[in-house]
Amino acid sequence: MGNPTHQMIPVFGSWQGLSEGVKLSETPVAYVDGWKSSSGNNSIFAVYVHGERMSPRFLPGELAFINPVLPPQRGKYVLVELHNHHAIFRQLLSFSLSHITLRQHNPPRIEKIPMEKIKNFSRVWAIFGR
Repeated sequence: MGNPTHQMIPVFGSWQGLSEGVKLSETPVAYVDGWKSSSGNNSIFAVYVHGERMSPRFLPGELAFINPVLPPQRGKYVLVELHNHHAIFRQLLSFSLSHITLRQHNPPRIEKIPMEKIKNFSRVWAIFGR
């Protein structure tokens, strides 16, 4: 285990067979040493970035820490998980009961995804690997 101020954070997902995004796994594929939450939040997890659609903000191989407890906010970055377990990183522009509107950086594109296609979307808390 890590030192007393750290905890082991599970890493979920694989990019095998995908041109972009990740396929979130049911069980961790690895663990990394991370921060111990002062609030006792044990729901933080990590995902490796795959693809260049969010470059230069997110680069392939970087490790994104996701905090599902943080509320979604316009302008912040999120991991959007679809019902098929495929997940993508995007910038959240807006959300409603019917859909979310997201920004992709490379190439620049705005996309709307109906809520019925989305399993979950969570805030990106931190990025490592630069």
